[in-house]
Amino acid sequence: MIERTEVSVDEGMTDVAADLPASVQWRNIVYWVIITALIYLCAPVLYVDFVQTTLCDKLGASKAVANLPSSAVHFMVFVPLVMSWLLPQTRWVVPVLATSYGLTAVIGAVMAVLLLTVESAGALVVAAIAYGALCGAAMYTSCVFMWEVLARGVAESRRGVTFSLCFGFGPILAVAGSTGAHFVLQEKIPGLAYPRDYACLFAISAPCMIVCAWVATRFRLSESQSVAARKPFVTYMFGGIRDFLRRRAFVILTVSYVLTFSAWWVMNNATLHIRDVLGIEPKEMVGLADALRFGGKVVCGFVLGGIYWLFTGRTATIGTALLTVLAIIWALTVPGKLYLGTFALFGGGELAGAYYFTYIVSASSPKVVKRNTAFLALAGMLLSVAPFVLGAVADGFGIPASMWVALILGAVALLMLFAVPAHPERLATAAGQSDEEHE
Repeated sequence: MIERTEVSVDEGMTDVAADLPASVQWRNIVYWVIITALIYLCAPVLYVDFVQTTLCDKLGASKAVANLPSSAVHFMVFVPLVMSWLLPQTRWVVPVLATSYGLTAVIGAVMAVLLLTVESAGALVVAAIAYGALCGAAMYTSCVFMWEVLARGVAESRRGVTFSLCFGFGPILAVAGSTGAHFVLQEKIPGLAYPRDYACLFAISAPCMIVCAWVATRFRLSESQSVAARKPFVTYMFGGIRDFLRRRAFVILTVSYVLTFSAWWVMNNATLHIRDVLGIEPKEMVGLADALRFGGKVVCGFVLGGIYWLFTGRTATIGTALLTVLAIIWALTVPGKLYLGTFALFGGGELAGAYYFTYIVSASSPKVVKRNTAFLALAGMLLSVAPFVLGAVADGFGIPASMWVALILGAVALLMLFAVPAHPERLATAAGQSDEEHE
């Protein structure tokens, strides 16, 4: 491999991570991969969807209510924006990450205890929704601050390799975790009948997230062009929004992001549709569906990382949106056991959560990476209604109808991506001074 020559960073440059020695960058990449892999291992509960949806379904909730934990996740996307304003300096990135992962460990342990001690179905549904909200706050915050780790810890030339490793090897552990969840939820393991089966899944997440908290303390980041002080929230918020909205590419990308993931969340209904397609209770297949989801993500992770390295960030982002559209088409048209292939496609489409944000990172000056990615995450608040609305459509008109709605949203989102520039790093160079003025 040909290494990029490391140079000192001038004030106008956007790739400040190039100032770090190659050895430090590779260590950051390794730490990033470890954290990503452990999050994937705990995906059955950290990704608030299959497990929480089927748990609420098991507790007697309607399809709309069963989708509320997923909605609660997206309602908390304002938290990273507040945190990025409150702690703008680079020195706070590592402590915030460690705290976020530590909080996730605590709520996983608490949810496990509640499942073992509380008998009220209504109370447990409320607990599942609360878990979704707290998990969303912690995980969204960690995601936004991890994007600054990418911007300040890994040079642009190594990000394609980073994503191939994270989203290629990382989901292998997700396959393992999801396969394990499948067997646990089958209620065939002695001593793990309901509710101990669900409690076991939540309990496993606690030690894994403690490890993530420790690994996060090992990151070493460039301090070049760091924010000097916190500005008044109104100035930070409205000045930042004004600057963000002036960037046509950012506006298009944000709308496309919202539409793509609004469509993607029909995956919850696709899980419940297993009952109609295969005649099997969704609870019995949720682990297998998750394993297929992350198996698809393994393959797509390597491929999309290669695309990002060879071409542009936009090309890989288009690929993720296309995978979501194909997943919905598959769910609508493919019968029998092959229906489960839709979850592999949904897994690849889920990588949109990485590549939409990567475009923003590459198109932003270093001082405003957290702010701009927080704004994109904030747009995710609109997604809080998507799972509930798609669930309500399924309640009123049937699950296939909800899939057709999602397909239209996904197709529009895909077409919009062709309207943004192919090279986001050129946008960063052109707009760097403007970003700095508003920061």
